[in-house]
Amino acid sequence: GPLAGPLSALGRAVVVNPRGSGGSSPAVSEDDRSIQRLADDLESVRRAMGISEWVVVGQSLGGCVGLLHVLCHGPSIAGLVLSCTTARGLGDERMSVYHPENPDNSLVREALAAGRSSEVRQLVAHRPELVADEPSGGLSPERQSAFAQELPGLALLGHLGSIAVPTLVVGGRHDRAIPIHHSEELADGIPGARLVIFEGSGHFPYLEEPASYARVLAEFIADVA
Repeated sequence: GPLAGPLSALGRAVVVNPRGSGGSSPAVSEDDRSIQRLADDLESVRRAMGISEWVVVGQSLGGCVGLLHVLCHGPSIAGLVLSCTTARGLGDERMSVYHPENPDNSLVREALAAGRSSEVRQLVAHRPELVADEPSGGLSPERQSAFAQELPGLALLGHLGSIAVPTLVVGGRHDRAIPIHHSEELADGIPGARLVIFEGSGHFPYLEEPASYARVLAEFIADVA
């Protein structure tokens, strides 16, 4: 996909999709669909592939998974990239289109319920014409619902100080899904973290400013790999 492409140019890239996406078997229980289970699944994949350590790159909710992965399995991680993500829920975040009181929330709920995820992608991008055809990953309605229920209770801010791996935090200045101050919170809370803000992007800097995004990731991975 468009996020994995720049990474594969830097070396071996392993794309891990949640159960129920990419044609895999569906998750069988609520626990199977949790963010914590996904973080543990990453460690299982690493061990099964015989990888001694790796750089974890997570976009949006994938960044939440990456945070839990490093908090629970830190010794296996050489570096962490958190792209347009958050360490806490969006329950008080009216700037996000996912908040019930945001003017565009009804549009988001209707589009997701009807399976029109491309409309949501365009809504949270700064340059919507560039993200309309981005693959959705094939997440099932059950997986999307599980994320929506779990995200409001996400509370990792208090644990950020214990992260001891090199970390790059990336944010889009005009992100309407996870506003930019969430990226700033991550960078402030993680010791030594580097923050890069893409001024011409919303929620998808890897699509909206692909050349600059690829360069920033390449520089970071060259430093930690």
